[in-house]
Amino acid sequence: AEARRNGAMELLLATPVTVDQIVRGQWLALKRFFFYPSLAVLIAQAALIVFESIFEKIPGGNYLAVVPAAGGLVFELITFVVDFVTVGWMGMWMGLTQKSANLALAKTLLFTLVFHFVVFCIPNILIDLVLINLARPKVRRDLRKFVSEQSGRDPRTKLQRLGPRRSAAAS
Repeated sequence: AEARRNGAMELLLATPVTVDQIVRGQWLALKRFFFYPSLAVLIAQAALIVFESIFEKIPGGNYLAVVPAAGGLVFELITFVVDFVTVGWMGMWMGLTQKSANLALAKTLLFTLVFHFVVFCIPNILIDLVLINLARPKVRRDLRKFVSEQSGRDPRTKLQRLGPRRSAAAS
């Protein structure tokens, strides 16, 4: 939303960059910014579950009681990764469609994280997959259309080349 407001998205329309390259660049930026904090959260979450199962008194020496904790750990790790992907796709979509960066952030968090607590009877991963399937095609299909509508340009017209053009005889 901020890039659209300050004209950076209009510059993307003037370059021969595809939508897939723009989306890939956004994912690389998100990865660069959030990878280590996310990794720290995942490691801390795994360590808590492992330490809990090690130090918990296992009744009768039955070590199969640790299996539900391990299953819970795997489920939590998968849920965390799917939530991250959902926030990424919904954030890109909300950033394109909302008027301000604050509104885009608020709606992204509302739809992807708060909504899980309101509709707690539906599994989180199912909600995430639905949201990803709503946002992903819209971002890939409509990115250029939304940016061009915001800048007042027709996305079907080719942009004029800036600067003097060299003639074939000069080269």
